[in-house]
Amino acid sequence: MMGAVMAPERTPEKADRIADWLRDRILTEKLAEGASLGRVADLAREYGVSMSSLREALRMLEAEGLVSMRRGPGGGVQVHPPTEQGAARNMALLLQFRDVTLGDVQEARILFEPLAARMLADGRGRRAAAAELRRLIDDQRAALDDIAAFGKANAEFHRQLYVLVGNQTVAIMADMLAEIVERAIAALGETRELLPRAARSRSLRGQERLVELIELGAAADAETHWRRHLQSAMRNHGAELNRRVVELLDHA
Repeated sequence: MMGAVMAPERTPEKADRIADWLRDRILTEKLAEGASLGRVADLAREYGVSMSSLREALRMLEAEGLVSMRRGPGGGVQVHPPTEQGAARNMALLLQFRDVTLGDVQEARILFEPLAARMLADGRGRRAAAAELRRLIDDQRAALDDIAAFGKANAEFHRQLYVLVGNQTVAIMADMLAEIVERAIAALGETRELLPRAARSRSLRGQERLVELIELGAAADAETHWRRHLQSAMRNHGAELNRRVVELLDHA
């Protein structure tokens, strides 16, 4: 009886190892959007690997959104470095996959945003932060009668609460949450006015009070005020909080 046919062993030039090399190059060299890694044949020679293994590695990186193939003269492997927007899209996909509701996302904001407000009020740069937040309130007021434009300006205010803290990790998390909530509000606004004009005006008054507390350095009061503000806003959304993120983003 003949023995079972064994699958051939993979060579040391595994595609995932090549993908690691290229990924590390993109990140460590901080290659800009649209930069070229070179032609496929040249990369294969440079790394001493087969064309088939290199192409498999490039398909992995394409799936991650880090590269794309450019055809024709002057073509090759084009770089697309990671961005906050890309991370937000990936997080949105994960939330959709897990059937997360808008209420769950809003609860996350209530956990983190008041702490960011406290840190801003407690920081040495609180006056500069207050000036920037006031500018963002003015942007919202200018868009008060346009729900889509107001939603974008409002999302930017919430995003900057984190960004102005100065922590990059926190800022990326903020971008993810802001992107999802902004798109959700835009989707809901297509079916009914999620934030009536009176509610938008109340929101701006709450923001103005927060900025006053930040500028005064009243850290504990800023945290308490902003938590109550977000909780009140969440109650106003009512049954819409039970909508799944996948329902909202599919129509955004």
